Amino acid sequence: SLYDYGSVGGQRLSRVSFQRPLAERWRYGLDDWQPYLARWLDRRGIRADFCTDLDLHDEPAVLDGASLLVVAGHHAYWTREARTTFDSRVAAGLNAALLAGQVMCWQARLEGTAVARSLVCFKDAALDPEPRATHMSGRWADPALAKPENSSVGLGSAGSKTWLRGDVRP
Repeated sequence: SLYDYGSVGGQRLSRVSFQRPLAERWRYGLDDWQPYLARWLDRRGIRADFCTDLDLHDEPAVLDGASLLVVAGHHAYWTREARTTFDSRVAAGLNAALLAGQVMCWQARLEGTAVARSLVCFKDAALDPEPRATHMSGRWADPALAKPENSSVGLGSAGSKTWLRGDVRP
């Protein structure tokens, strides 16, 4: 786990695999909110296509023809590539609805192959051995990364602080 809680010995990791056994709650790799949203849309006859953060990272064209991107659940970890896809599409007119918490708190990166990938996030840019800020992990608001989440989504948080677009102080 990238969190202290739920980790062996209460010590979070900086690298987690996508190929790991999941507890019952996470059996589909989703948090609770995506299935609820999918069922809600279906009951109302609202047509929706679905993609993952990995799709935004690997295949920006997944959003071709979309008029709205709904981000639901807990989406704290974004790769630079996924965020670039989001930012460029919104700048080009794609609407975005954020039904999520902690959107874009952490810059993470993917390592390995498509078959055996890991998500890497040290949660402190100073601890990450990756020298390039474009792939270093840590809080987007960290001065080393200099891209606070509010520059993309209008609102951000760091610890217990919250700020609006235009006030980019971490």
